[in-house]
Amino acid sequence: MKIADETMKEALRLQDLFSYEILDTSSEKEFDELVKLAAQICNCPIALIALTDSERQWFKARTGIELIETPRDQTFCAHALSNDDMLVVEDATHDSRFEDNPNVKGGIGIRFYAGAPIISPAGYRLGTICVMDRAPKKLETEKKEALRILSNQVTKLLELRVKNKELEQLAQAQIHLKNKTVQDTIRMQEKQKRYIANALHENIAQALAANRLYLQMAEESEQMRLPLIKKANQNIGKLINEMCRLSDSIAPSTLEKMPLRELLEDLARNIRTGNHFDITLRLSGDIESIQNDPKIVLFKAVEKWMKMLSFKEDITEVRIELSVFENAILVISDNGSHHNVKEIETDTATIKMENRIVMLGGSAEFCHLEPEGNMLTVMI
Repeated sequence: MKIADETMKEALRLQDLFSYEILDTSSEKEFDELVKLAAQICNCPIALIALTDSERQWFKARTGIELIETPRDQTFCAHALSNDDMLVVEDATHDSRFEDNPNVKGGIGIRFYAGAPIISPAGYRLGTICVMDRAPKKLETEKKEALRILSNQVTKLLELRVKNKELEQLAQAQIHLKNKTVQDTIRMQEKQKRYIANALHENIAQALAANRLYLQMAEESEQMRLPLIKKANQNIGKLINEMCRLSDSIAPSTLEKMPLRELLEDLARNIRTGNHFDITLRLSGDIESIQNDPKIVLFKAVEKWMKMLSFKEDITEVRIELSVFENAILVISDNGSHHNVKEIETDTATIKMENRIVMLGGSAEFCHLEPEGNMLTVMI
């Protein structure tokens, strides 16, 4: 049972080690600097950051030695991994554990070894940061503590590698998503252009040609002149609505994403700071029950009417009231001199607004107040 537990523990340790994807990677300045610092602090010619897998001890960083790995069963670090604390061997030639170690009797002739385990956040010993010497040596307490601190720094560097890799993968995923979004947008724009081109050709161009024919016929026939002009006028209204629809499809309105209450309150704030008149906004009923199309039309009606009022210098007060019960009723009143009715009736923006209101089954009425003032009423 104990052997099975040890096997499972070693399998989990190796899994943790492999998760850092650091074995057999190139040298890195941060790790190299730590081994140089360890060698200086402990006054030893050799220092290593050694990571131990199932068969070998591989050196992520080293100084004072040319080897890049050694078999696991020939290492001091194998003992350090199973040691509860830092392993310190003052003279390996007088230590029975290392009698047959080729690194002691032959080869590089190591006699002194001190290694602090590199412990992952999960609690597994991945390897050691160690110092070695060919002469016997004692290691003072403060130097042991310094080696432990360096071991913690190695762990932090390993964790930093993982985080950097995750950030890199996230960045690559974002780049891929961005590229995909761009490609999808291009495809959508191409589709949209084809749709608009078709609408311009099939609907608007043909309707304009028909209107031109009506007007030509009206010039030639006094008897049919008024019915033909009326027909042309109706078609022009439809054309304006079609142009509005195409305009919205080219630049979809962001108004749909915001509540109408917020849109109107934000508009009122901007008007107060940017115009010569004061504005009062009153909302009542279930404002947010208004569907997207009526919501956009009502907001645009307020926006366009307020733009027109901004040119009337004698206005000092404007009231905007929107109530929603069975219908949505918008009332905009001002205290200025009476507006020119003909100018309003022939204004392109006003015609466009009225057509959109009618399209939704609503109505728009304008009247003068007495003795002064004006009022626009929209019901949808």
